[in-house]
Amino acid sequence: MVKIPTLYQVVIALHVKKRQGCTKDLGFNSECRRAILEAARALAALHLHTNLPNTRIPNIIHQTWSSRRKSTIPPHVNDSVTSWRSANSGSVHLFWDDADMDEMVRVMYPAWYGLYRGLPRAVMRADVFRYLVLLGFGGVYADVDTKCLRPVEKWVEPKDIASWTYPRILEGASEPVIYPTVGDRTVAFIVGIETDVPRSYGLKWQKYYARPMQMCQWTMAAAPGHPILSAVTASIFKTVSDAKASGEPLGRDPTRVTGPQPWTFAIYDAWKMYGIEEEALREFGETGRVSGDMLVLPITAFR
Repeated sequence: MVKIPTLYQVVIALHVKKRQGCTKDLGFNSECRRAILEAARALAALHLHTNLPNTRIPNIIHQTWSSRRKSTIPPHVNDSVTSWRSANSGSVHLFWDDADMDEMVRVMYPAWYGLYRGLPRAVMRADVFRYLVLLGFGGVYADVDTKCLRPVEKWVEPKDIASWTYPRILEGASEPVIYPTVGDRTVAFIVGIETDVPRSYGLKWQKYYARPMQMCQWTMAAAPGHPILSAVTASIFKTVSDAKASGEPLGRDPTRVTGPQPWTFAIYDAWKMYGIEEEALREFGETGRVSGDMLVLPITAFR
């Protein structure tokens, strides 16, 4: 059993400004290959993190890149990652490379590891990893080509978790009925809207999207163990398993197998559990809305 001081030192060495030889900028040496997984597990087990205000979401930021070697990291990626670190000095920042990601899935999800490794494209493994790392540890996930414009500690304000109403058109009714919706006061899941096609466009959205309102999959946040993460991951691995059994190729369109499509479907399924119809939320507006413990932010939140 690893002693607590050693785990604490790993966390400090990796994620505090005064790093002690384990990091230099974004380049991690080989001795720290397993340290990031140990640090993440220590944070979870020892509660060495705080939660984002008004949430049950750990104040941990996860980002990924193919390699730790600084020479492989383009300047725009370096700038983007730096923006997350600079804007969130109170957060723990975990930077996972491909080998770290592989190790995390192998150790924490051995039943799914074979299917994960069998995904034909790196982007598909990156999709699945973001769901699994939040499922296991919670926190914020952000693609490395995004910039942080607002500290994560300010993402959820009291106005975002107020009760709200939405119109529901009942079958045979000429006027919509206004339904009040009250969510949990402590958010455990945050997602933004990526695309919200106006109703005036008719069915043109079908050429480009699985749904007229698609959910953002390149930035998200959740408490560990959230059922939406379990649902999307189980759905993806069932699709992968079925395709493997039938010999169907998987790599042609990752967005439909591991990306925005299954992610959006999982969000919609959660809305259904809360009694909310997806069609009623189109043309969402500018205010965040809570359903159960899920906060949906408007299209302007992540851009």
